[in-house]
Amino acid sequence: MLNRNAKKAVLAVVFLLAGHSLAMATVKWGNLLVSPGLEIYSVQDSNIYLQSSDSKTSRVNSLRPSIHFSLPSKGNEVRFGYSADIMSYAENPSKNNASNQAADAMLRLVFPAGFSCILSYDYLDTNDPLSAENVDRVKRKQNNFFMGYSYKFSKNFLLGFNYSNILHKYNDAAYSASLDRRDIESTLEAAAYVSPKTVLFLGYGMGSIGYLDTDNNNSSKSTQLSIGLRGSLTPKTVGELKVGTREKKFDNITGEDVSTSVLSLSSVVDFSKRTKLNISGARNIVESTFSNNLNYIENAFSLKLNQRIYSRWNAAIGGTVSAQNYSEETTIGADTLKRQDANNQMTLDIAYDALKYLSFGGNYTAKSRNSNFSQYDYNDTIVGLYTKLSF
Repeated sequence: MLNRNAKKAVLAVVFLLAGHSLAMATVKWGNLLVSPGLEIYSVQDSNIYLQSSDSKTSRVNSLRPSIHFSLPSKGNEVRFGYSADIMSYAENPSKNNASNQAADAMLRLVFPAGFSCILSYDYLDTNDPLSAENVDRVKRKQNNFFMGYSYKFSKNFLLGFNYSNILHKYNDAAYSASLDRRDIESTLEAAAYVSPKTVLFLGYGMGSIGYLDTDNNNSSKSTQLSIGLRGSLTPKTVGELKVGTREKKFDNITGEDVSTSVLSLSSVVDFSKRTKLNISGARNIVESTFSNNLNYIENAFSLKLNQRIYSRWNAAIGGTVSAQNYSEETTIGADTLKRQDANNQMTLDIAYDALKYLSFGGNYTAKSRNSNFSQYDYNDTIVGLYTKLSF
């Protein structure tokens, strides 16, 4: 999964290149920008439980309201947002109907002396799966806190400090004992401008994963050394590329420490006003609850091409490939193997802007997991139609 590294990269790029406009159409009241939206979405999902056999198909109708507030002022900004996804299933609605909610807040301050900071908080109340391994739809809450500080002490050099604190909690006791945890990471960076919009940075980070259940001994600490570029990677590309090494040591378990190379990439290639390409990639250590494995190494890569066609049509095509490699052998039936999974996803989306604030669209998603333990294989296709209002 790309979520945490991608979020840090996006915050860092915003930190460096402030002032981009909001993606959604806005209503302006003085300096306050208000962006309400409503999406009505209906899909046919061929495998709602992501099972290898006896898959269940269902129509899923969703109502997705949202509202975002932004108050920019001379490089400073306060931002708040809320969104929900209210889902209604035709298949076994008493079990499957669900509501996902997300709220976020962000404060950015820029001071004349070269000091700046970002504080952000994100709250999730969701049924979405946590990782490529855990695909069950289980109610969980996630609280993400981030703060970043930067001090530009000369024309070309700056120092930065980032801190993140993420709390995962599950409603179901069957999952909470093994998955409830707090992830903390602090990173110190030294950076130099190699061009007016690009910095080269060197970072050293320390982190911890602490499981909340006292009987869970999988808590660990980690260190990471990284080097990277942030800002304008090419004349038409904005983003962050970071490579490094990560070492993870368990607090109460011996012989299971792991050290590996890591990578993260989050970028947007702006070919023209009509054509944009999003590129993301990651290599990292991910927590595991599979058999006797404490973690796995995940490699992921994602592309999404967005194309504006004439004045009213938009098309997007994208794909994600990822591989999950486990270190410990596991015996299931007659097979004794080190588990290896390959996850693939392809998406196609076409939208028509009927009016300034009204659009219609349809999309197609095909995703699969192929494992050397075949009972973890699945295939799923989702075909959907939507109507979107944004003001």
